[in-house]
Amino acid sequence: MKVSEFKTMIITSLASIYEEGEAIAVANSYLATKFDKALNQIQELRHIELEDDQYQQFTSDLNKLAARIPLQYVVNEAWFYDLKLFVNDKVLIPRPETEELVSLVLDDYEKTQNPLRILDIGTGSGCIPVLLGTKFPVAEIFASDISEEALEIAKLNSRNHQTNVSFLLDDILNTKLSFTHQLQVIISNPPYIAASESVEMQSNVTEYEPEIALFVPDSDPFIFYKAIAANAASWLQPGGKLYLEINQRFGRETEAIIRDAGFTNVKVIKDMSQNNRFIVAMR
Repeated sequence: MKVSEFKTMIITSLASIYEEGEAIAVANSYLATKFDKALNQIQELRHIELEDDQYQQFTSDLNKLAARIPLQYVVNEAWFYDLKLFVNDKVLIPRPETEELVSLVLDDYEKTQNPLRILDIGTGSGCIPVLLGTKFPVAEIFASDISEEALEIAKLNSRNHQTNVSFLLDDILNTKLSFTHQLQVIISNPPYIAASESVEMQSNVTEYEPEIALFVPDSDPFIFYKAIAANAASWLQPGGKLYLEINQRFGRETEAIIRDAGFTNVKVIKDMSQNNRFIVAMR
């Protein structure tokens, strides 16, 4: 079977669960990943004949895609900025909004002459500290997570990109960490989706991405922001900054929590879709 024929098979198999344009995008991205090509090079592959073992692997992958398993988990690969990261269903797939969150840090500190000390809380795949490590190679970077499996993936991504990140097993709700007045930057994309919101989400997210990294109880949707703000208030140096990704529904409420923890210059910032998505605050 030629690559062009298999591409048609992918699009046909996904027709019942994706709109045509999205099915084509999935097909192109899958083939680009498997052949290590850029998306604009897919046409060059159309006449290549798949070998038997390739066809078997591709067919197995197609069955996973047809079961709504996210493409990134099928190919164990996701992009964050210009970094190729290993991912599986133990970590969230990095999102464009989180790229925007990191951009806020880069914009604020791109000209700094002093080595930074940075903490990422709830690191997952390690996308945030690994990217910061490539941009600030002399920074001292820490990253914590409650999941040992997630930390192993984050460590792998750090090794692959040759960054020096210290990974820490920790639950921010019952933290054992201590950074008294030592950090310049704390950044976090914690779980912030209320459990009741899951009914509005696509099944490929709710069925396959780790619940522990997505959802918070309806009874206390700010549980992680309260813990992060309380600890960040003592961990950050005076003048240090806190960067948070937040639930767009609760921008003002989250802002109030951060202010009540003693932060100043608290700003709610919109993402590219004009949703209240980030908070930046100063200690």
